[in-house]
Amino acid sequence: MIQIPKENQIQGTSFIVDGFRYKDESLNHYFLSHFHTDHTIGITKNFKKNIYCHWKTKNLLVSLKGIQPNIIFGFEYNQSIFIDNIEIQFLDANHCPGSCMFLFKFQDGKRIFAFLKNESRIDVLYLDTTFCDDSKSIFLTEIEAANYILNQILEIQKNCEKKDLKFLCLFGTYTLGKEMVVLTVAKNLGYKIYANPRKYKILMLCLDEEDKKLITQDPKQTPIHFFDMNKIRFDLMRKYLQEINQQTQTKIIGFKMTGWSLDSKKSRNSIQNIRIQQNAENMIFNIPVSSHCSLSELTQFVGVLKGIKQIIPTVNTESPKVQSQIKKMLEHKIQYDIISIIHSKIQEKQKQFKIEDSIIKKEKSKKKRSKKTQTEKRKTLETKPKKFQAKSQQNFNEKKGLLNFFPISPKKIDIVCLTQPTAPLKKPNIKGTQTTLFQFYPSIKPYFSPKRPKRKKKPKKNFIQKTIFDYFVREKNQKEIVSNQNNVKKELKQLKLTDFFEIPKKDK
Repeated sequence: MIQIPKENQIQGTSFIVDGFRYKDESLNHYFLSHFHTDHTIGITKNFKKNIYCHWKTKNLLVSLKGIQPNIIFGFEYNQSIFIDNIEIQFLDANHCPGSCMFLFKFQDGKRIFAFLKNESRIDVLYLDTTFCDDSKSIFLTEIEAANYILNQILEIQKNCEKKDLKFLCLFGTYTLGKEMVVLTVAKNLGYKIYANPRKYKILMLCLDEEDKKLITQDPKQTPIHFFDMNKIRFDLMRKYLQEINQQTQTKIIGFKMTGWSLDSKKSRNSIQNIRIQQNAENMIFNIPVSSHCSLSELTQFVGVLKGIKQIIPTVNTESPKVQSQIKKMLEHKIQYDIISIIHSKIQEKQKQFKIEDSIIKKEKSKKKRSKKTQTEKRKTLETKPKKFQAKSQQNFNEKKGLLNFFPISPKKIDIVCLTQPTAPLKKPNIKGTQTTLFQFYPSIKPYFSPKRPKRKKKPKKNFIQKTIFDYFVREKNQKEIVSNQNNVKKELKQLKLTDFFEIPKKDK
């Protein structure tokens, strides 16, 4: 039996990933991650084993390599299939059109090879370690690269208009990859993109319908062209200009977008790592942007996953640098897990505080509603209550308080009215007036009078507002309410309550 590298065979299965050169009678299921040359080695017209991939990759295999369509099974992203009681899910790898990650789920709960947001843990991870090195660790994202290129083209376009020159932008690409950067630039500039017959055929098989409309086969229709990555050189670009019969007075700008253009000796800032070459009117931009993950992105990726027990590198597997970086990732993973646990606990506490705050707000809103209903009831009284002022909070809050001073029993008392002062208080001197009354007289229902209209005269700046209570006593059989202030004074003297209440003096 052929010895298969561990990075190409899934543990405990006969599944092969991107290892089509390893052929054996016992191997029947092959998985293709994407349509790049180094991953399709071994796929020929005579290949008869089952191939599982994305439907875009299937179209490319059938049309470009002439593989029989009955042995290729194409699937959508997030779709799952079952082979030998093992569930395989296809996930978007965001590497190139049709690129996939594969999540293998076993019956014992073990999960291998890919990342899934909703899953709780991954046991074994097969990791792309193309740039698992410190010297190649910072790249521009595709969005950053598109913004940078767009700004450069706009400046070049202005300069060419001043000099009566035309310009031609050549974007270096491989078979697949970097298409989204070029499409983003073309959409913002309002141009179409020229593609040669082979590139045009590939794009028509894997692009969306809207993006297909931006591709043209007429090189003179647009100044933006797809170009071979290996031909981004001054002499070959000038030769290409002659082949398409363009005017000689044309400025050629080449964009070489690859992670291998990164200069490790320069600054760690990815923008400063862009190298610009110039020859007369022609320019070449070497932009460090890659479809592979950088070291920092790989570390973040590993940190997000839970329960990783083993990481298997798929590129430069025997390199000591790669092995040391994997060890560091696992160590960083432990620290990341500790931080994530602490962060989750903090979030839980914050949620609890939010729930408690919402409960308190609801209770406050209920109290406000109850006060409104009480004011509506108070409007039925024929006369307005009189104002009295509490001398001290301590005397008023005594539990024995008023009961000892009343000659009549609390059962005969029908109404105890408390009203707020004419001007609202920011910090009342006595808090909890309603609950305090219930402590004194459990059988008495307190009523709050409606708010009085504001006075026309504004209060003085140094005026100290005090809490004023209106106190009324009415027996059940008594029809008239005490309304005269002098009568109330006499009532208070008889009840011996003058120590607790006094009438406020008018300001001079």
